[in-house]
Amino acid sequence: MSSLLPAISKEERLASKIVDSGLMFLQAYAKLATLTNRSGRLLFVYKPKLHYFHHILVEMRSTLRSGGLPLNPLSYSCSAAEDFIGRASLLSRRTAAATTERRVLQRYLAGAANVWAREVE
Repeated sequence: MSSLLPAISKEERLASKIVDSGLMFLQAYAKLATLTNRSGRLLFVYKPKLHYFHHILVEMRSTLRSGGLPLNPLSYSCSAAEDFIGRASLLSRRTAAATTERRVLQRYLAGAANVWAREVE
């Protein structure tokens, strides 16, 4: 059990550094946005992703303060699901409207079978 303590401590330090650096970035971005906006130039526009990023950092900080290790923020990512939808969308563009669902599934399964066959060999 004692051999795990340094690794856990190292992970906590890394998570804490990520939170501190992320919050510092958000503060600097907000300051730059304010300064450039006052000068009449919109060089640092607030984006919804920054708000989400702040929520992730606050959740990580809360978890650290309660003695836990926060989850990797990528565990909340939906990019793989978005990629899958994009690929299915490409397959659907080459089908007749009446058979779209069935043909997309058939093509997806055929592609998955090809990948499986390559990996098994």
